[in-house]
Amino acid sequence: MRTGLRRAAAFLALLSLAVFFAAGAQRQWELVAKNLAFGFDHIADPLPVARRVIYGSRFMRGIDAIAKAIPPNGSYWLVDAIDDPGYGYFVRTALAPRRARYLGRLSALDQGSLRVVLSGTPAPTVVLSWQPDGPPILVDPRRFRQPPSP
Repeated sequence: MRTGLRRAAAFLALLSLAVFFAAGAQRQWELVAKNLAFGFDHIADPLPVARRVIYGSRFMRGIDAIAKAIPPNGSYWLVDAIDDPGYGYFVRTALAPRRARYLGRLSALDQGSLRVVLSGTPAPTVVLSWQPDGPPILVDPRRFRQPPSP
């Protein structure tokens, strides 16, 4: 009798698990289908168009302005305007082949590192990555300098 109950309980547990996975899988398959359809719709897009579709035209206008100011063999200092470092990767990728040197997060800029950047020759170029209210921009690094504490 107990063996029959154990088998029934095991069968119900497996059935419940299968229903659980099937219910969750439906949503995942819908997302897969949606993303594949989006990919097929834009498969022939040239890179600039694809970037505008993915990142948005506001982001790409900022990237285009920065790319005009920094030559392809140039470099820049990258400051993350948002605490999530993932946004800086988008900027670095979009500005390639320009060399990015990471300065830090805007909320935690080190004044010692900033002094090193400001003393560089030629004048340093600082790119502020995605901001909460705007696209990436070029900024004057002196903007970040804080007056010495008394």
